[in-house]
Amino acid sequence: MAYRKGEFPEAFERLCAMSIKPVSSLRFKRDCLAAWERRVAQGFAPEHIIEAYCAYAKSYWMRNGDDVTLAKNLARWLEGEGGLSAYADEPIPPDLLDADGEPLDMPGLAQADPDFAKLWRRVETQRCVIRSTMAMSGELPPEEDLLAACETDRHYQRFLSACKERYDRYLKVIELFRSPSASLERAHEEALALSAMPFGGRLS
Repeated sequence: MAYRKGEFPEAFERLCAMSIKPVSSLRFKRDCLAAWERRVAQGFAPEHIIEAYCAYAKSYWMRNGDDVTLAKNLARWLEGEGGLSAYADEPIPPDLLDADGEPLDMPGLAQADPDFAKLWRRVETQRCVIRSTMAMSGELPPEEDLLAACETDRHYQRFLSACKERYDRYLKVIELFRSPSASLERAHEEALALSAMPFGGRLS
């Protein structure tokens, strides 16, 4: 059946335009519309659906960079697992926040983000090397002495600086998630610019 003028609601057209994977055929677009209409009938407001997709897109770019191969197609996102239902209430991926909904500290981010974990292990390993060297006399050094030694250790400071750089990008990305005024296009550009390596595990 040929396209009919006014066939697709304006809000639905906006959602299609936002889709990470293009809604390229008329047949598939009608399938997406049917899924949209079922979701609206279930009580999801059109603007709520769009906001949830915006959160999904930010999360996807944060974790996958500019690789779109794992992105859900729009129909699957509307009705499948990990789609609208997951992002309607949690716009920021819960594993990238602490139990109180606040940004993770560095050890916490190391648990959630494999790439940060690699950097953090270097810091922890060098700290252990410094402690072992100081304990060669037979006693473990006081914590304040260990901290002072880490402050002057060139390798430790280099590893810590790499962690701080990535951690600062993480905080900026979380701030971007929380900004209701950030357009999806600007969020896409900034998320990619801030995160040369995506945060957290890969997302589909």
